[in-house]
Amino acid sequence: FLAKLLLQLGFKPRVVGLTVFFIIFGTNLFYYTIYEPSMSHVYSFCSISVFLFYARKALLTSNTRAVLLASFSLGLTALIRPVNGIVLLGVPVVVGGLVETLTGIESLFHKKKVLFTGALVAVLVMSLQPLVYLIQTGKPFVWSYQEEGFNFLSPEFANVLFSYRKGLFIYCPVLMLAVVGIIRGASVRKPGKLEAGVFLLLISWVIASWWMWFYGGCYGHRAFIEFYPFFALGLAYIFSH
Repeated sequence: FLAKLLLQLGFKPRVVGLTVFFIIFGTNLFYYTIYEPSMSHVYSFCSISVFLFYARKALLTSNTRAVLLASFSLGLTALIRPVNGIVLLGVPVVVGGLVETLTGIESLFHKKKVLFTGALVAVLVMSLQPLVYLIQTGKPFVWSYQEEGFNFLSPEFANVLFSYRKGLFIYCPVLMLAVVGIIRGASVRKPGKLEAGVFLLLISWVIASWWMWFYGGCYGHRAFIEFYPFFALGLAYIFSH
């Protein structure tokens, strides 16, 4: 689905192949697929890739099937890891900008039944966890992390990105190329590139605000894995030039 998304965005097949290769083998995605599949990140990577592909199609074409599949994959993304619901704010990146996104949303409001059904699908999927909690504890919402939480006023940006203790760019240096691609794309006003930079700053802030910024025992910084599709855009831009 990541390859299909990149092709849809106009990148050449050889560029897409190279990008997907580096996302798999140049990061810790391969490790979490093979050695630690019990962690949620590889599944979130999948659901987000599916969501971005169908969200783009839904907003640009108002296709009913695309709307429903985007809604399902968004619900699944939030069900797997609730904080990843933030990916909704990254939709302008793949649609081509904020204006195009708002135009697509406006078009969907003319298909109210489809929009309502899509919202219902997303809510039903996300309600599976509250249902399990309700059956187990009698309460629909349980904060399973107990005393753990976010420190949004004191994010550990430098450590999360550059520390030898799981720093993103230390363990996955190829992603620095992706950031260069995003910055370069924004500087020449490529559609969606500026939004990509803003969105990656946002998710970095959220990830860096978790009380245990290194996220326990792991290979590299695992919390970024699900958002590699956004880094892939920058990589594809670099490989194209």
